[in-house]
Amino acid sequence: MSTAERPLVKKSSWVEHKLKPDGSLKRYECSLVYQHNELRVVSFTMSTGGTVYRTPISIPAGTVSYGYFWLRRPYNIYRMKFKGQLIAHRFDAIGDLRFTNNSVHYRDLILDWWLTPEGDLIEEDREELENLLESKLFSDADAAKAEYAGKIISNNKQRILRELKVIEKIANLE
Repeated sequence: MSTAERPLVKKSSWVEHKLKPDGSLKRYECSLVYQHNELRVVSFTMSTGGTVYRTPISIPAGTVSYGYFWLRRPYNIYRMKFKGQLIAHRFDAIGDLRFTNNSVHYRDLILDWWLTPEGDLIEEDREELENLLESKLFSDADAAKAEYAGKIISNNKQRILRELKVIEKIANLE
């Protein structure tokens, strides 16, 4: 294991900045728990449970969400665990991702996918994408990027999950 691959000795405060298609900026306080080259992993503990985040899967209060952000991928992933048990994964189509010393910034490209532990992939926000395209509030180019992200996720979900397990082990996130 190289020095760059070692888990962080001390978690550092980080902020996730998500630019929505309507121009609003969502800001999430989290902790940076791992970094390596073009990857950053952050953690966030969900204080409320249920389907408060409009999720198709019930998320227990206290669930830890690990957010995986790569510079050159058209998606990010949230891997959610409760008391060590996998709850689900959520993939978001994203663009223009960049890191600063204490934050990650990206544009939300609307489409999201939930991957259950059983392997079911559930798409979200298709209707929102179509409405924004119809009203010309979202570009065809960004819609194509979101669709491309979905194809990568659908065609490679098992490989991606294996990769996350390796990262978890290196980063001591198990």
